[in-house]
Amino acid sequence: MDRYDKYRQHFLKNIRKRLEEWETVEEIAHQDVYRLLHSIAGTAAMIGMDDIGNYARKLMEQWGEDEQKKWGGKRSERAAHSAFSTLLRTSNWRRGIK
Repeated sequence: MDRYDKYRQHFLKNIRKRLEEWETVEEIAHQDVYRLLHSIAGTAAMIGMDDIGNYARKLMEQWGEDEQKKWGGKRSERAAHSAFSTLLRTSNWRRGIK
């Protein structure tokens, strides 16, 4: 266990918490999704989770910042859930973090 383990656990828990919150709403503004990805990319780099940070940056590039779309409905929900699930699975640190 290194000095960043508690931060990694807290970081992943916060991402999951945000995703759970989003499951309760019908629409999510694209800017909110982009902002979360931006936060993930920056924080991940600071705590040694480069794999997650790099994947978040890749999604940011693919999805763009200025889109006016809303995330909602089954198709958007599946796309976002798939992307964020992949992001969380990308981590080597996910074991034992609920």
